[in-house]
Amino acid sequence: MKIGITYNLKPETPPDPPGDASEEFDRPETIEAIAAILKKNGHHPVKLGWGLEAIDRIRSERPEFIFNLAEGFHGRNRESIMPALCELFRIPYTGSDPLTLALTLDKSQAKIIVRHAGVRTPDFILPGAGGNQTKLPPFPLFVKPLS
Repeated sequence: MKIGITYNLKPETPPDPPGDASEEFDRPETIEAIAAILKKNGHHPVKLGWGLEAIDRIRSERPEFIFNLAEGFHGRNRESIMPALCELFRIPYTGSDPLTLALTLDKSQAKIIVRHAGVRTPDFILPGAGGNQTKLPPFPLFVKPLS
């Protein structure tokens, strides 16, 4: 089976400004190891990369399945881009679907959805969101970025 691998590589030089923006990206040796395992098991791995590069490679290589490791670069839907493209091309893939990935990148929206489904979660606030959301819930508190 021809299996495409989507991914983002860690930059060779630290990002400017420094931070953890590429922390979840992979190293080339990780992608090579995955390709080697797939090949060892009788598959034909194709390294697709991410974004526009991956679109061009999907069109030319026509993989039958995609092993999705891509995290994306910018925006609150960045992790959902490659799964959405897989769905556009009607190629099955590993991991969660675009809606799940986009929803879980926004903590407040995820909490609203799971609460609506009856799952108990700790109270939360969105500082600066207006309304009566500035009253802190009881301590202890967990502080997490929204996305």
